[in-house]
Amino acid sequence: MELENIVANTVYLKAREGGGDSNKGKSKKWRKILQFPHISQCIDFKNTLDIKYSYVVDQQPI
Repeated sequence: MELENIVANTVYLKAREGGGDSNKGKSKKWRKILQFPHISQCIDFKNTLDIKYSYVVDQQPI
């Protein structure tokens, strides 16, 4: 009975940590994919984009 409690508590603590080791690598991978580029790479976009109200609000999808 005591061994079952130890196993149950261990499983509970692992679940509270956020899962097993297999999910940790995926989390880092997605964080890297979803990062914004550095601001120095985006400066050229500022001059090429049309920032008029009608373009930004009416033509761009949400």
